[in-house]
Amino acid sequence: MAQISGTVFRDFNINGTQQTTNPIEPGLEGVTVKAFNASNAQVGATATTNASGAYTIAGITGNVRLEFTLPNTFYASNGKAGNTTVRFSTAPATGINLAANNPSDYCPGTPDVIVTCFVNGNPLGGGTSGTGDALVKFPYGIANASTTSPTHLANANEVGSVWGAAYQRETDKVFTAAFLKRHVGLLSAGLGGIFTTQLGTTPTTALLVDLETFSGAPHNIDLGQSVIGTRTLPAAANGSSEDPSAFGAVGKVGLGGMTISEDGRTLYVINLYQKKLISINIGVPAKTTITSADINTYTIPDPGCTNGASRPFAVRFYQGKVYVGTVCTAESSGGTQSNLHAYVYAFDPVATTFNTTAVANFSLNYPKGKVHTSEVPDKWLPWTDNFSVLYKGAGVGTPGAPRTMRPQPLLSDIDFVENGDMVLGFTDRSGHQLGYRNTGAGASNDSIFSGYIGGDLLRLAKGSGAWTLESGGNVSGLTGSANSQGPGGGEFYSDDQYSGQLVTGGPIVEIHQETYVGSSFTLPGSGILMATVMDPLSTWSGGTSWFSNTTGKYTKRYQIYQSTSDGGITFGKAAGLGALELTCDASPTEIGNRIWLDTNKNGIQDPGENGIGGVVVTLCDSTGATITTVTTDNNGNYYFTSVTGTDATGIKYGVVLKPFTKYRLKIPSTSGSNVLTGTDALGNDLADNDFALNGANGELTLITGGSGANIHTFDGGYQPAVGSIGNYIWKDANDNGKQDPTEAGQAGVIVQLVQGATVLATDTTDANGVYGFPNLSAGTYQVKILVTSLPAGCVISSKKDAAGVADSLDSDFDPTTGLSQTVTITPTGTGIAKDNPTIDGALYSPLGSIGNFVWKDTNNNGKQDSGEAGQAGIIVQLLQGSSVVDEDTTDVNGLYSFNNLTSDTYQVKLLLTSLPAGCVISSKPNAAGVADTLDSDFNAAGLSHLITIDTSKPAADTLRNNPHVDAALYSPKGSIGDYVWKDLNNNGIQDDGATGVKDVIVELYKGSTTGSPIAKDTTDASGAYGFTNLDAGDYYVKVVVTSLPVGCVISTKQDLGGDDTKDSDVSPVTGFSAKITLDPTLTGLSKDNPTIDAALYSPKGSIGD
Repeated sequence: MAQISGTVFRDFNINGTQQTTNPIEPGLEGVTVKAFNASNAQVGATATTNASGAYTIAGITGNVRLEFTLPNTFYASNGKAGNTTVRFSTAPATGINLAANNPSDYCPGTPDVIVTCFVNGNPLGGGTSGTGDALVKFPYGIANASTTSPTHLANANEVGSVWGAAYQRETDKVFTAAFLKRHVGLLSAGLGGIFTTQLGTTPTTALLVDLETFSGAPHNIDLGQSVIGTRTLPAAANGSSEDPSAFGAVGKVGLGGMTISEDGRTLYVINLYQKKLISINIGVPAKTTITSADINTYTIPDPGCTNGASRPFAVRFYQGKVYVGTVCTAESSGGTQSNLHAYVYAFDPVATTFNTTAVANFSLNYPKGKVHTSEVPDKWLPWTDNFSVLYKGAGVGTPGAPRTMRPQPLLSDIDFVENGDMVLGFTDRSGHQLGYRNTGAGASNDSIFSGYIGGDLLRLAKGSGAWTLESGGNVSGLTGSANSQGPGGGEFYSDDQYSGQLVTGGPIVEIHQETYVGSSFTLPGSGILMATVMDPLSTWSGGTSWFSNTTGKYTKRYQIYQSTSDGGITFGKAAGLGALELTCDASPTEIGNRIWLDTNKNGIQDPGENGIGGVVVTLCDSTGATITTVTTDNNGNYYFTSVTGTDATGIKYGVVLKPFTKYRLKIPSTSGSNVLTGTDALGNDLADNDFALNGANGELTLITGGSGANIHTFDGGYQPAVGSIGNYIWKDANDNGKQDPTEAGQAGVIVQLVQGATVLATDTTDANGVYGFPNLSAGTYQVKILVTSLPAGCVISSKKDAAGVADSLDSDFDPTTGLSQTVTITPTGTGIAKDNPTIDGALYSPLGSIGNFVWKDTNNNGKQDSGEAGQAGIIVQLLQGSSVVDEDTTDVNGLYSFNNLTSDTYQVKLLLTSLPAGCVISSKPNAAGVADTLDSDFNAAGLSHLITIDTSKPAADTLRNNPHVDAALYSPKGSIGDYVWKDLNNNGIQDDGATGVKDVIVELYKGSTTGSPIAKDTTDASGAYGFTNLDAGDYYVKVVVTSLPVGCVISTKQDLGGDDTKDSDVSPVTGFSAKITLDPTLTGLSKDNPTIDAALYSPKGSIGD
């Protein structure tokens, strides 16, 4: 097994080549590197670059794709010369390097350095105080020992007292923040002023925002104006002032340090009074008006200080985090040096939360250099608001102004050097409580004093998420000086001192062992830390020193001001300078990457897949209008860069790529005989195709980040032109040949792609019923469903290509052969000519049915005769054994049906209770000579014969669908009769052999004996009569006496003998029978009553005596 190795380095000048000098470009630690084979499987272990940026991945053979994951805020710096975060290599290999950079580290050439300056007095008083320099610049590369005056940028009457400074590269603007310093006045914006200075030939300055205007909800910003009240300062820059309220408020009210996010969009500034971090959304380019919506505030963690308070001040944006520094001041009664402590906290601007565990945390109870060799202060002391406890040394000047000092630590600056070490700058608070030859405070306000500062620089070694304080002058393997002037008895930056003669002609000695004023920075790649210092060259001056980050020694010094006037226009050995800021150019931005041939059509740049040269990539604005184009090189690489250069194949120089702006990239939809491959196969954009087909182009939309936020993930893949066929087999529950919304796909069906008798590919439908045959070359195909794979009871629908159904929703398979229609694929075409996803198959489980007709058989012949209508409202039940499995009611046409029946034996039952009054089931089931389609199939109990359903039969087979289970209903009629006879023996019983009487009129009445008869009959020769076709009801029979033969009457012997079939039933008085009730639906006398007889006799007289 072989290995691949290389180095990831910080490419400060973004030329893609690692340099050891000018700039020094160290390795980048913490980059993860992974290798993937052609199957997109990781091979070898994940490597992580060490402190030198080196990595090695062992256990690799053949071609691999390497993926580099850079730390937050780092980007591949130069795609053409320094490669990108995706590399292709063949093991074994060395030197597989990557150039990377944080855009905020880009600072080519010799930039200018900006510094805020303090001018004594009231800048708004109309005097010389207002015309003094408050913001200046000078070249970073200025000569050593220079005293050349810096270039003016803003007067004191334009910004007032300001400390914090930040520079927006994209717009060449400097932002400065108001700062409370004794003897120096603020502008009308007061403690909350933040100013913008537009650099250029004639710099202009304006107020950006007064943060105190957001004193109400939701921000409730309070900077402590009530603490200082009204201050009285001189209009003349050489005037003196007591300014008593400011003395104790320094470092406690107003604004502290300020920084800008690496993307240039957000300012962060410290609210000293409320101990909060304030973020201000300024945008790129910077706004001119700040609203409440642009402001957010975040409470800074309080470490819990003993005998003092936590006082934040320093702030620095670095590699995606905001670092805030604070000190425990020991300012309360009883506070001692042992209570002094420093903390640094990290704020995540994305999560908008502080990590409440400090990333740096150490005591300030250490020996340090003397402020002045003739005086005592050689350590940090607790904060004080009492002028009288300051140390006063010998008077200097005429009249003598005592050296006044008390080193009080205020953590004013956080910086980071190239190896990731943290440098903390502590300004001496007393440098802002004191001036140069200015008035004391309180009881000493009638005397003049000159302040001396004793700040300090400390370096902390980078660890895993935390930093460790230097000790004995040693840090990160580097050796400083064991001079007993720092933690552990030494300090790394040991040249922050001023040496000179205490007396004329005397020896050169370290007069001031601590000269740091309070601000510093490292120009990335320079190996140098620049810091503001007291007495860089001459006494009573302020300027800068350059310190080696390797040795801690100074390399050059520059003097910005020197206080020579007794009035103290500038601040002598007090803190006369504020924050330093570099004016670096915005880092160029580059976008692009690679166009490749995706031979295996998986949408991923696999090892061994080559780039495609000659593809034109078009950069467009958000509307699609062309900006410029570039043609890919032989490796398929292309880049658009804002770097100035001469265009070449694969790279377009000088392209204006605005920060945070939407653009489009376009490539042709085809390249030769190749077409765009699938989009976003990996989902992480590192090594997949990002161009989606849009008409004749592949397109993507992008939004740039901040300046220098290079994006090398815009890859485009082409694959050999192929088509596809699919895609859906579904359960067509209603067998209509259409994909209805509630019908689900059928999993597990085996589908074959065939050409003639040749099976080219096989697929099985997934859980959603989807199948597919991708990567098809030009040709004619068919798809076949293997019927043996269908679920039990399922068949292919016979509703192929159902009329009126869209091709995307219909069924395309022949139910007999299982084959689809012929499908022609043209991979270079579009739409379904290329990819046909409409070859769908409907399955259904064939079911049977039973029906269907209940009719009124008016002639009760058991046959559906013409004119006999169906009977609505009859309840019909479907039985399986004795269980009712379904129920239906005949419609207006007498039809019923039971559908969706599985193979089984059934019986149909008519609910007799649902029959119309007077109706019964025909007594003529299965009438002889009547076809089954027309006969009645139900017995008198309402049950049909047993019916077997076999769903395997064709739909037209009555064994599957039986529409002939019909029922005849009829309304039966009754009758009344039947005999009038001559009762010779007048006993009321038919027993004397007498014969019937003809021509007797008999009437039938219904309901009552009143009214008119409903029918009449006349007895025949045998004496018989009869009334037929009678409905259910109550009837009366009447013998019309006027029709009786002469001499005959109705017998008085009514209802005698106990045998109703032989007696006489008619009243001799009225001629009416008793009530006769008929119900033709019943049997016997209830239906037909032939027992209503009448006896006649001829009464005889007698003679005798």
